[in-house]
Amino acid sequence: MPQSEPPAPQAHSFTCPHCSTYAAMEWTSVRPEIELAACQRCDNFSIWVGTKMVYPDQIAVPPPNADLADAVQADYLEAARILDRSPRGAVALLRLAIERLCKQLGQPGKNLSDDIATLLREGRITKPVQQALDIVRVVGNNAVHPGQIDLRDDRDTALTLFQLINVIADRAITQPKEIQRIYDSLPAGARDSIERRDGTSRRT
Repeated sequence: MPQSEPPAPQAHSFTCPHCSTYAAMEWTSVRPEIELAACQRCDNFSIWVGTKMVYPDQIAVPPPNADLADAVQADYLEAARILDRSPRGAVALLRLAIERLCKQLGQPGKNLSDDIATLLREGRITKPVQQALDIVRVVGNNAVHPGQIDLRDDRDTALTLFQLINVIADRAITQPKEIQRIYDSLPAGARDSIERRDGTSRRT
């Protein structure tokens, strides 16, 4: 996965809070205790007072996996922006993100639990990915309908769910995509031979 580093005072490089890219930063002192860090990738800047970034709202999570659909990435980033103010709200948005992720994987999106079960049954996801999806689903349900998990100030649980979203995307989308790319680069004759073999295997 791409390198990621949260913004830090005077750091030469970090993950830009605007473009979510790990990039070099050019620092400029505006007045005592106030500095600007300009991203060399997107040209946007962050404003720092002392050692604290005051603009834009600091996002203390890794950027979303680039293979996630735009709508899923939008939910992820919105959750990141409100994480410090409302961990419970962030978790609720992450639950919505995996609902959209299941749609990206070809499910109807009417019942998240059913979608996850179908993906596992059809072999589209592995057991660990199913478990990760269900963790986000169950914790997210508690954010929307408070039950046994109190998420009002539980930032650490929310941070874990951000990590799980990227793990799910990496294993369910990015890795299969990369394997397919490499497979497609094999000579046509080798691919034909493999496909004939698998066709024979399915008939026997």
